[in-house]
Amino acid sequence: MIFTTALAASLPLLTAAHSSSHPQLPRQSNPDPNPQLLPWQVTTLTTHAPSGRPGNPPYSVLFVNITDPNTIPVPFNGTSMGSPISFPPLSAACVLRWNGYVSIDTYPEEDPFGRVTDCTVGPAAVNLATAGRWTVTVGKQNETGYGPSATRDFTLTFGLEESMMVEQGIVSVRYEGTGSFAVGGNLGLECGGSGTCNVWLNETVVEVEQKLVATTCLSGKCLEEGE
Repeated sequence: MIFTTALAASLPLLTAAHSSSHPQLPRQSNPDPNPQLLPWQVTTLTTHAPSGRPGNPPYSVLFVNITDPNTIPVPFNGTSMGSPISFPPLSAACVLRWNGYVSIDTYPEEDPFGRVTDCTVGPAAVNLATAGRWTVTVGKQNETGYGPSATRDFTLTFGLEESMMVEQGIVSVRYEGTGSFAVGGNLGLECGGSGTCNVWLNETVVEVEQKLVATTCLSGKCLEEGE
């Protein structure tokens, strides 16, 4: 995705006041979604539900790969050595594992829904020093009519935070997007005679529409366009 100067100018511009005697406080805003972004891409998604039989682990597993294909100019007129800088395309792998055979009232940490899980960032278009931080959260839905299931019928909300050091500070942006996944739709299902069930993505790519939810000057003096 190629971003124009107009797009860079459309990102929220926040001016952090500078004081020689007082530390700079973070500033942020919540801008509207940016329609010029290419959607995120889910390229792999698999789940596993165990049989529950003696001699087998009780853990269910969800694995997903997510990619941001965009090159995004750093806001606040971000530059390095006088040249504009950008956040590069970035991918991540996310793995959730939980014990579905215990009571979540007794062991709430085993509830797969609503849990924010950190993902492992993969190679970026440039070196990993520019890599951001991905998270994923499983949500409930009932597309199949059989009730929410974290292995068969669920939503995934992805979060991407990227930060960059600029000439006089540190700039951060955060995007979020949610995708819907269900057996009978974009997921396939196969169960063995033992009761073990595996689910996979039956589409090459599932697109996730993301939106910009915050732009923050984390430290220093972040300049607006034209300053």
